Amino acid sequence: MSRIWASANSGLAPSAWTAAERTTARLRHSLDGVIVHQDRDPVEALAAVVRDRINYYNRVRRHSSLGDRPPMTIVEDFYRED
Repeated sequence: MSRIWASANSGLAPSAWTAAERTTARLRHSLDGVIVHQDRDPVEALAAVVRDRINYYNRVRRHSSLGDRPPMTIVEDFYRED
């Protein structure tokens, strides 16, 4: 028997699995005993990319409108003065 393990997109998994079973049956192939596992959820991967870009934009990238400094250095300097 085939298994589908839980993930953030597990609502999509049953219909995708049914379509895969139909296709393989039509091709006279079996999915019995096949385990499908997804190492990373696509949403998690996207969140990691967005998090990295925000970090770069705010902490690394120099902004000409801020005197060629990253925005977080401006914020840190502001709070350090108080």
